[in-house]
Amino acid sequence: MLTSSFTESAVKVMEERYCWKREDGTQETVEDVFSRVAGAIAQAELRWGQQKDVDAWSNKFYDLMIDKRFCPNSPALANAGRPASMGRQWAACWVLPIGDSREEIMQTLSDSVAIWSGGGGTGYNFSDLREKGSDTRGG
Repeated sequence: MLTSSFTESAVKVMEERYCWKREDGTQETVEDVFSRVAGAIAQAELRWGQQKDVDAWSNKFYDLMIDKRFCPNSPALANAGRPASMGRQWAACWVLPIGDSREEIMQTLSDSVAIWSGGGGTGYNFSDLREKGSDTRGG
């Protein structure tokens, strides 16, 4: 087992949080998770026409994870390499603008809920709000 250097607790957490059940009822192993995630991350090479590099980068990322030298964030471990059609995100943190109208504020709240439901967190950029003492009539 390649993950023999991981503690029993670490393997248990990985199995409970990131090892998904397959359609046939079997569950991924920790090695399967690392392979799935490494392969998905390496697909970025295709954006630059580097098909030949995908396998090499996938192997490098896998080795880094198995050797405990690199660990992606929780949403990436949970979602990378799984069907994107299910609204799965890889990012853990998002910075959202807070607009200066009720509608914009409510849209940011709605966007926040969508991000939270996918396991991400939010920060807010308040720079578009009016200064203290500004006229708020009509807005």
